[in-house]
Parts: sequence; C-alpha cells; structure tokens
Amino acid sequence: MAGKIINMKKIALLIYIALLLILPYAHSREIFVEMGQSIQDAINASMSGDKIVILSGVYRGFSVDKTLYIEGRDAIIEGEIKILVNNVSVENLVIKDALYGIEIKSSGNAIRNCSIVNCSNGLHIEGNENEIVGNKIFKNKYYAIWVDYSHNNKIISNQIYANGHGMYAQHATNCYIAQNIIENNEASGIRLQTCANVTVKNNEIRNNGKGIYLCCRSKNNLIYQNNFIDNKYNAYCSNVGENKWSYNGKGNYWSDCFEKIYEIGEKNVDECPAKKPWSINICQENKIYITYPVNGSKIKENTVVRGVYEGNETVMYKIDNGSWEKAYGKYIWGFYLNISKLNEGKHTIFVKAGSATDSINIYVEKEREKKSPAFELIFLLLAFFIARKFF
Repeated sequence: MAGKIINMKKIALLIYIALLLILPYAHSREIFVEMGQSIQDAINASMSGDKIVILSGVYRGFSVDKTLYIEGRDAIIEGEIKILVNNVSVENLVIKDALYGIEIKSSGNAIRNCSIVNCSNGLHIEGNENEIVGNKIFKNKYYAIWVDYSHNNKIISNQIYANGHGMYAQHATNCYIAQNIIENNEASGIRLQTCANVTVKNNEIRNNGKGIYLCCRSKNNLIYQNNFIDNKYNAYCSNVGENKWSYNGKGNYWSDCFEKIYEIGEKNVDECPAKKPWSINICQENKIYITYPVNGSKIKENTVVRGVYEGNETVMYKIDNGSWEKAYGKYIWGFYLNISKLNEGKHTIFVKAGSATDSINIYVEKEREKKSPAFELIFLLLAFFIARKFF
C-alpha cells in the first residue's frame, strides 16, 4: 500500500512539472498580418508563445521583445529585424535594405530559410546557442554573417555569396560551421579572429578572396573535410596559434595542393589533404520576387519595377502577352515601365529567371489631360466675336 502511495506522489509530481512547462504556452495563438498592416503592432499585441504569420506583401522592419514564432508566407521586409529576447524563431522571410538584416542580441534563437540581401550587414549575432540554418545571404556590402563575442552558435546549410565578407567571427568559441556553400565573397569566405574551439566542417568554400583567414591569436580550431577551391588564397594565417586541419585522417581538399601535406603557414599544416573534393550538397531552389510595386497597385505614372533574385541567371520580364525582355541588374534587378504603351485597366507583370517565376497584377489609371485656361479663354473670346458678327 505504501508503495502505491509513493508511485501516486511521483505521478502527481510529474503532472505538476508538465503543467508548469505547458501552461506558459497554453494561450498561444496565431496572429495573421496582411499587407497594409503593421508587424510591429501585431507583436505589441501578442503574448509570449504566439505565432505571427506574415502574409504576402512588403512590410517595414520590426523589433521582437517576446518569445515568438514568426513565419513569412511570401513576405518581404524592408528594414531591420531586431531580436531582443531569447528563444525567438524567424522563418521564410526576405529581408532587404537595412543596416543589419537581422540583429540578434539574445540567445537560443533560430533563423531558418530566410533570404537576406542588399543590406550593409546580413546577420549580426551577439548571443549564444543560436541556430542559423538554411538561409541565403547574398549581395550585402560588408559581412554576410558577423558573430561577435558569442559562443556555441551553429551555422549550418546556408548559402553565402557575393558579399564583401562571407562569415566573420571575433572572440567566438565553440561554434559549429558546417554544410555551407560560401562563394564569390570579395574579401574572405570565413574569417576567424581571436577565436577558439570553432569547428569548420564540410563547407564548400570557393572563388573568394581568402578561402579561410585565421588571425589575431586564433587557436585550437578544428578545420576538416572542407573543399577549398580556386580562392585567391585558399587559406591564410596571421599571428595565430596552433589549429587542427584534419581529424581521424580526414583533411581538406585544396585545389592548389600537389604534395602529401598542405602547408598553410605559422606551423599550421593539413597533414591529410584529400585527393578529391568531398561531397557537399545543399539543394535549395532559387526564388524570384517582385518587391515593387505590390500586387494590386494602381499605377498612374511611369515607374521602375524592382525585385530580388537569389540566383545569378538573367532576369526576364513581360507585360501581359507581350514578348520577354531582359531586366537590368544581378540579384537586385529592375526595369522601366512606360504606361503610355498600356491601356487603362488591369495588366499582369511576369518575371522569370532560371526555373523561378513570379507575377503581380497592376491597374493602370492615366491622368486626363487638362485644357489650359489660356486655351479656354481664347476659345470663349473667339466665340464671342463670332456671335457679335452674325447676331
């Protein structure tokens, strides 16, 4: 009997603990934000645990000061997203035209499947145990990802390309950088500055200024099973400690390695360079977006149609059933829309690049030409003189 009482007490304790964990989120709701509404207003009206769903459209940036799940559905954010509290999730957004695309000043957050483009800096992290997974970060002026005085962050399966710098970490420890495609960044693919115990594994690093750049007393980092291909300098070290460039007999593939070992400098050596590239696959389709004008806009004058394309193929456009023409620009594209060639009413703008497509409807409203007062006055005077002569 005593044993049954003890078991019942254990069960009651477990139920109590479960309720404590569940109750803070028992009230969670889905809050939908439509074009023309404010995301910030929705966040201000929400409670921790809620889900904010941002529907198709173009919106301003926002700050998150509650633990929320934020999901975009073909939504574009023009401006910065600032995350100020822990355990926030942001998914499926396009973020553009900001000083920082996303600025994280907290821990335990997740950024997934977002595109960050045309910002001064893509993503800035000042916090621990954040996960950056499956994003496309491209054509940003300075840093695609900047990890600052942070620890235990995971950066996995991202595509980082056409930025000033790819990934930059300073005073970071115990971070895990894996399965990323890092290419065509002007200065460096990965830069570790005063970093320790960072693992860099299974990344494709190609056509950057420096493939990987270690400096400023970086030490005890593990770098293996990466492909370093056709960077100006595949690896570069300056004022560093000892780092490991292979693990269990598995080193990196170097496109300029013709020896049994690969010497990097400052006592850093890959003793087991791979003879052929490692298999690194990230399957993410490139998407194309029309960012201006928005769907359903009334167009009263000539304008520039603008958008974003995640790939580097040529962007083509057409109006209604017209012929396809070439837009200008790479990644950030546009074309001039002359409405004098269009009838009033509804028209559809189509764009395509690679296998990606997008379209919007616009409504052309031409302003009526107004007769000048001088013309009307002359007409009245002429009518007056004619009337006097004949009547």
